[in-house]
Amino acid sequence: QEYTMSSNRGKGANYSEDSITALTKEGLEVDLDMTVLFHLQENQASDVYRELGPNYVKKIIRPAIRSTIRENIANYQAKTLYSEKREEAKKVISENLTKVLEPRGIVIEDVLLRNVKLPQDLSKSIEKKLQAEQDAERYDYLLKKEQKEAKRKRIEAKGQRDSQQIINQGLTNQYLKYQYIKNLKDREGTIYVPTNPNNGVPLFRGL
Repeated sequence: QEYTMSSNRGKGANYSEDSITALTKEGLEVDLDMTVLFHLQENQASDVYRELGPNYVKKIIRPAIRSTIRENIANYQAKTLYSEKREEAKKVISENLTKVLEPRGIVIEDVLLRNVKLPQDLSKSIEKKLQAEQDAERYDYLLKKEQKEAKRKRIEAKGQRDSQQIINQGLTNQYLKYQYIKNLKDREGTIYVPTNPNNGVPLFRGL
């Protein structure tokens, strides 16, 4: 079974607006939409009906839920209920509800904190903070992307410089002459004249 208390008409156990208003640690009012899943222990179901009747939900479960939630929400700041402490608060409420209702034959299966409505000013402040955090994360992402691209370009430029340096070191006069002569072999009418490697003077035997 489930019991829901919601600020939306027609969505809770009561047709009218039925959210739970609780005070936070700093004294702010928050409205909570909650759903509690539960069932009766099989060996105690008859006792529950005999002692409380068919309206046992309104007689014991509803009051226990509302009082337990108010007691526990008082330990949290409003902004944390909206974010990082939400799951923790839900777990604590579930554990404390179990302590209250299990001895009466009612087993709590789960507690769903469906909505947390904060005071308007605080809600806007949190939204601005979240937007600022998202903008900062986007800026960091773009900055890291640009840094990686700059690093890639530096590595690429260094590779090109190193490659050019190796090529330049290999371009000796002898190598250039060799390539020049090699390219002349396909030219018709080319006459090869050996030269002195020291002074470049042509060498002619018998002259």
